[in-house]
Amino acid sequence: MSKPPPTSPNAGSGASSSSSAAAAGTAGAAGNVPRKPSLWSAATSALNGLWMKVAVWLPYNVAAPPLVLALVLSLSQLHLFIGFEAQTLDARYQFRSNQDPEFDSRLVLGRIDERTLNGLKGWPIDRQYYAELLLLNSDPAARMHAPSVMALDLILDRPSASAESDAALVRAAAEYPGFITGAARDIRAASYNCLFSSDAGNVASGEGVRKTIDSTFIYGQTSSLIKVKGDMSSVNAAASAILPYYDLSQVSGYGFVDSDPGVSDPARRFLPMVIRIRDKIYASFVLRCLASYWDVAIQDIEVDLGNEIRLKEGSDSPGAPGTLHRVPINDSGELYINYRKIRETEILTKDKRSGPIPVGVSLDLIYHTARQVYRKTDENALTDAVDRGLFRPLSKNILIVGLTAVGTSDLGVTPFGNKEPFVYVHLNALNTILRGDYARTLPLWAECIVWLSISCSVLYLLD
Repeated sequence: MSKPPPTSPNAGSGASSSSSAAAAGTAGAAGNVPRKPSLWSAATSALNGLWMKVAVWLPYNVAAPPLVLALVLSLSQLHLFIGFEAQTLDARYQFRSNQDPEFDSRLVLGRIDERTLNGLKGWPIDRQYYAELLLLNSDPAARMHAPSVMALDLILDRPSASAESDAALVRAAAEYPGFITGAARDIRAASYNCLFSSDAGNVASGEGVRKTIDSTFIYGQTSSLIKVKGDMSSVNAAASAILPYYDLSQVSGYGFVDSDPGVSDPARRFLPMVIRIRDKIYASFVLRCLASYWDVAIQDIEVDLGNEIRLKEGSDSPGAPGTLHRVPINDSGELYINYRKIRETEILTKDKRSGPIPVGVSLDLIYHTARQVYRKTDENALTDAVDRGLFRPLSKNILIVGLTAVGTSDLGVTPFGNKEPFVYVHLNALNTILRGDYARTLPLWAECIVWLSISCSVLYLLD
């Protein structure tokens, strides 16, 4: 009798095993169906990925920009880096010079150039010449062409060898209310001397312009500014001043021509709009020209140090009476000059020139043209000269007379050259104000924020 074949221990569970496998297969199939992730889990996953990337990026890309910024700020105080920054700034001025607009049409530069000096047989110029120039423009026949302001960017601080010429200039200046000359701080004075003096006789005799202060005495046509707000200790100062000779100061105004270069940057980028002599504030040459042009009395000029200078045009202004002008200044009362290129265009004497009329013209040409009107040889000479484009109209404008001849000592550094006439500094400052063409700068805190934002963003994108 045969035995039945042995049965596997699991044989009896065959059906159940198959069922389990089928169930498992069904369950597995059900588990392979993808589920749509929730919005929360997707956001969490994205944030985790971003955090992992930031964790890698954070140590270097966040720490490096502030450290580099601190290093740059430290090095920026060194003379070497100040000079380098000045060179890059000059390069930017020169790069844009071809697109610079013409100087304000109210400005005319009377150049004391080689032509003028050759005709007058050298330097210094006899003051009779300046007197005749004033008389020519104040003559009834030429008055319609006379500028509102004629300013000599020169310091006539001592009586000349010719008393007659000095007296002639004084008489002519008395007839020309818009005549202005230069003055300057006397930084060499060791004692407390000042521009005021009650001893007018000694000054007039030529013994000197520096006398003991007398605050009750107003020296000629120039007095101190009285509407001054702010800390005056930071204003450019001196104990005494170099002024026009006494008789001239009694009949004409003057302003301070000071424009000091920087220590590491020799260019004159900031022009003092006010000067302090001991404890009093006085107007600069540029400010005095503007006040005269806009018919603003000295006592009405408002100075807010670190903010602005305010001038409100008077009733006799050739512009718009009642208009308030605001000139931005720093804590030292200085204007940042936005330099523009003074184009050196040749002046034609016969044929009408083409193109814009240049701001500068030989003073000799202006003088002899006005003389034709004065002598009645050609009463239309000034009109014809303007029509032919020889020089800009003088009527109701500002005529600045300055030394531009090659080889003179009145040269210095500007963004456009190392031997530029100093009169260009004042001309550019006047142009900046008249056109409202002010250069704006970011405060240091804003520069730091911009630096950190850009550097961090660039490093993050490059990572």
